[in-house]
Amino acid sequence: ALLAFALASTPVAARAAPEWNTSVLVGAAGTGRAAAWSEGHFFGALHADALFGRSRDGDAAVGPSLELGTVGFSDVRLLGGPTTLIPLGDLLSLSVTPGIYFRSSPTASCPGLSARAFFGARGYDFGEHYSLAGGLTFGFDEDLSSAHEHTLVIAARLDAALIALPVLLLYEWLRGPSD
Repeated sequence: ALLAFALASTPVAARAAPEWNTSVLVGAAGTGRAAAWSEGHFFGALHADALFGRSRDGDAAVGPSLELGTVGFSDVRLLGGPTTLIPLGDLLSLSVTPGIYFRSSPTASCPGLSARAFFGARGYDFGEHYSLAGGLTFGFDEDLSSAHEHTLVIAARLDAALIALPVLLLYEWLRGPSD
């Protein structure tokens, strides 16, 4: 009994450092009022999140998420909310982000409710705080204005580090060797 008590009361160092990610979302958005998808548009966004509570691939995590995007280049949307990451194995995961947003366009500006779901690869990096991510994002935005316009989103989520890598390699090649 004394050994069990000693093992149970031994402090364990927490290794769950926050991990963060930045991504680019590129896809399609359908807008409408009565119909689910009455008009189709380009959707693009920059996404960032920070997750807390993971110390390995199989751990769930929670944290804040921000997104700055546009639908058809006709508005600017700022979304924010809590993200919950649920691992579906060593590499695949599902994350759900309920939130709020503010949309500004030449015709109107209004707040709204938002939801995003991500399905794809989101590994845990044991050596760094950055976590690569890539997959599909599905979303729904509902304006709280009198127009009650809604937007359905389906987009590819591309990790910003992987997009930046060719640019950095080209820069280093053009710069040449350092003396």
